[in-house]
Amino acid sequence: MAEIKDGILGGLNGKVGPVIGVTWRGRYFLRSLPNKSKKAASDKQLIQRNKMRLVSPFTSKIKDFVNKHYPKKQEGNRILNGQEQLTSLLLKEGIETIEGEPHLAIAKVLLSLGVLPPVAIKKINFLKDNRIKILWENTLINVLIKPNDKLTVVTYNDAINTFYIASHIATRQEKYAHFTLPEQWVSGNVHLWSVWQSDDNSICSTSIYHNPLTLEQNTAEE
Repeated sequence: MAEIKDGILGGLNGKVGPVIGVTWRGRYFLRSLPNKSKKAASDKQLIQRNKMRLVSPFTSKIKDFVNKHYPKKQEGNRILNGQEQLTSLLLKEGIETIEGEPHLAIAKVLLSLGVLPPVAIKKINFLKDNRIKILWENTLINVLIKPNDKLTVVTYNDAINTFYIASHIATRQEKYAHFTLPEQWVSGNVHLWSVWQSDDNSICSTSIYHNPLTLEQNTAEE
């Protein structure tokens, strides 16, 4: 089972299904459990298998969102959807080897790709009752930017290996937003990505990853 060191404010360490959460040098990673096999394989083959066992289930959990927020890409005779592009990106650039094992660097996950400019997030913090508040500045000037651009926040709880999407919670002109996490999210690190989308859904921004919050309701602000 998983164990959270140093109380609820500590990093996740231990098994959550097929995934192990790891905090290393102040950064957050996911690591898959070793794959038991009777067939002999080289160390290089085992590492590649573990990379796929780590990345593929992770992208599968968020594939519907990613497929909607990635433009399709031609690669040879194939057309790649969003999940395929994200999987390829993480295998190439999102895996770091720590003590001989591949780890997924969560901060390198891109959940959307687009040309719409984002905003400068000033603060993200917990309120009461599993609510999160986000503040931002809307100072960029660009022909694509519109006051009614919509904010979506994607969250991932590394203690239970689960995503939650808060869709269209505010518009760019409002400069702040609130949303509520699932009530069963009572521990773990909450990783967040912000994604902006035009009012007619024709374009979106490239997702931005934000430093995780640790679920601790005793320190929630009013």
